[in-house]
Amino acid sequence: MENIDVFPGLHDFFERMRKPSAGDFVKSIKSFIVSFSNNAPNPEKDSEAVQEFFTKMEAAFRAHPLWSGSSEEDLDSAADGLEKYVMTKLFTRVFASNTEDVISDEKLFQKMSLVQQFISPESLDIQPTFQNETSWLLAQKELQKMNMYKAPRDKLMCILSCCKVINNLLLNASVASKENAPGADEFLPVLIYVTIKANPPQFHSNLLYIQRYRRQSKLVGEASYFFTNLLSAESFISNIDAKSLSMDESDFEKKMESARARLSGLGSQSYQTDHGAAPTAYNPKRETTLLQSQSSGSLSGTNETLNQRSELPIKKAESISDLENKGAATLLNDNSEASKILKEYPYVFASAALQGEGDNVHKLSDVKQEDYKRERESLTANMEGIGLRGEILRLGFTPRRGVCGRSPVLRRAMVVKMRDRSKNRKPLQRGRMLSIEAIQAVQALKRANPPPPPSPSPSSSSSMLHRVIDSKIRRLLKFDMVAVLRELLRQNECSLALKVFEEIRKEYWYKPQVRLYADMISVMADNNLLDEVSYLYAAMKSEKGLVADTESFNTLLVMLLNHKLFELVMDCYAFMQSIGYEPDRTSFRVLVQGLESNGEMSLSGIVRQDAHEYYGESLEFSDEIEDISSLLIPQWRR
Repeated sequence: MENIDVFPGLHDFFERMRKPSAGDFVKSIKSFIVSFSNNAPNPEKDSEAVQEFFTKMEAAFRAHPLWSGSSEEDLDSAADGLEKYVMTKLFTRVFASNTEDVISDEKLFQKMSLVQQFISPESLDIQPTFQNETSWLLAQKELQKMNMYKAPRDKLMCILSCCKVINNLLLNASVASKENAPGADEFLPVLIYVTIKANPPQFHSNLLYIQRYRRQSKLVGEASYFFTNLLSAESFISNIDAKSLSMDESDFEKKMESARARLSGLGSQSYQTDHGAAPTAYNPKRETTLLQSQSSGSLSGTNETLNQRSELPIKKAESISDLENKGAATLLNDNSEASKILKEYPYVFASAALQGEGDNVHKLSDVKQEDYKRERESLTANMEGIGLRGEILRLGFTPRRGVCGRSPVLRRAMVVKMRDRSKNRKPLQRGRMLSIEAIQAVQALKRANPPPPPSPSPSSSSSMLHRVIDSKIRRLLKFDMVAVLRELLRQNECSLALKVFEEIRKEYWYKPQVRLYADMISVMADNNLLDEVSYLYAAMKSEKGLVADTESFNTLLVMLLNHKLFELVMDCYAFMQSIGYEPDRTSFRVLVQGLESNGEMSLSGIVRQDAHEYYGESLEFSDEIEDISSLLIPQWRR
């Protein structure tokens, strides 16, 4: 397949532009870029200015001695090189510069995210003879690459590659079935289906960008035919409804609501728009335009809310002495848990502050050594039950002689120190790092979510679980909340893990990570919860600012292969490339070996073809044996 980014003649173009005789060309190009960038964005005028400049420069190339005697192919490559250079420089200025375009991108992405959950080839009247979803994955991958490039030509080449894959598959199917050659009636429905399944990011803006800034002389013939078909596909998807999918209206709405519920956390709470952006890198300009589009209708309400809040009295921060007094009052409360413990172990928790007062010293001096030892052993046994024996032995309960030199008193009261939460805690069991708060939260969640038979009623169980989440989970610090999630995953408490995960996603510190999604998907697949797997994977793709690297994606690919989720494997392979993470040797090795060991030779062929593009003729590395055991171990087991 043609290398999109480096086409024939590009290197020759740059070499010619470095020659002294090309100085006027270089000056004209730089002058145009500077003057263009200083103008306010106007899509129509911008397009006209760029097209006029390309036409003028192409004529100048033909008349210049640098290209004297050059073929039409060389001149065409020079014009493509000019387009690539100029549009790469102007990309941030002209791509998705219009607020309406950005909003259209968001709406289209959200609609395809919903429809792809339930659409099938039959929904678009695609004949069984022409159905080949496995091979269509290659077409999806080509379409998803479109957002990786900046030059209009490169984006258009992705579209042409996608359409050629579909067209060739249809031709092969018609030959095999001895039917007539497929036409537009067979091609367009497949293209629509592939587009919905691919859900390419910023789809609307990419099409407009090609339409405005690809040289007009190149939007003809085959390129024009395929591009026009994709524009038709976009129009169809934007207006898709029950009638267009040959569905009953109520059934269509039901499926759409079900898809919304799946993308909103299995129906727990509505999925916030913060997590619903296209799977692309963070774009400040895109954020600004979205905020501007919402400002006119929301500023008045916002100001009203701010005014109401400003009228509230500002509460003064409490001093340390106030907090100490409040804490002392809490301890003296007869109904508090701390008070019950103090009453149960009066000698062990005798206050060191009382030792300096005469009367109290005599009271402490009357404490018998045996009573102190008995309480200490009882307290130690109870704390050992929750894994804190080592802590109680380090609290300094060593007796010393009293003032009168006869009976023992406590050297000091129990000193409680808060751990530095930024550091790893010492493991309690099997290397897990869990604080007391995290342990209590896990236990409370499991008590509030009993197995179906003993549960009193679904409503009471649900309300109890909601109270636990509100009182325990939402008050945890970041490290404790993540520790609770990983402990629930370790215990295969899938439903609870999903609920905690949804709470984590609402936190201000939350940063979506591919590795965390891989761990969760692995546990859900281990428990045969395929709907949850699909939900998590769709949620990951829709995250904004996804933290990832090639190794994390390799881990996810291995886990999907282990559970034979081959459609998700190929989709993940395409997705990682669409957001800028190129596969490495490990990626290709994992995919080739995993697919071929399961008999998926056609999918393996797609991967091998890509490996050939990346690494040339030598593909021996794909057959090498590599230790990938580290990719199989979830972070909570490390």
